[in-house]
Amino acid sequence: MKVKRELLGDSISFESYIFNSKTGVLTTKDGNQLFMEHRLRDLFLILLKNRDEFLSKTELIELAWSGTIVSDQSVPKAVSDLRKFFAINQLGDLRITTIRKLGYRLEIEKSIPSNKRNNFKRMLPYTFAVVILLIFLLIHH
Repeated sequence: MKVKRELLGDSISFESYIFNSKTGVLTTKDGNQLFMEHRLRDLFLILLKNRDEFLSKTELIELAWSGTIVSDQSVPKAVSDLRKFFAINQLGDLRITTIRKLGYRLEIEKSIPSNKRNNFKRMLPYTFAVVILLIFLLIHH
């Protein structure tokens, strides 16, 4: 469902972030507050509300810049700048995918809680030992 910016509230929580759509501040899991200028804020908000769904260049212009005259390169430039914002601020779990002739999509990688990551690391030697034991039993059976 495509959502216009005017219909949204101020703060949106997702994964381990909070995005304030009025101020353009993205608060990270570490409490860092990152400011997006209005052009990036509007684009990010539309992509966020329609995440995992492709939006064409025309749809993005209508949703993010309705009533504003923009050039043909406005959307690709804004997407490029938003990608740079993610890279500069080390937001590797936020990605914009481009499919030619289809559009753009925001993808948000789900974070694994650190306790689950630690459990996996702790269980790895035991898993390896079980695999070795199974191979040994198969060979000598």
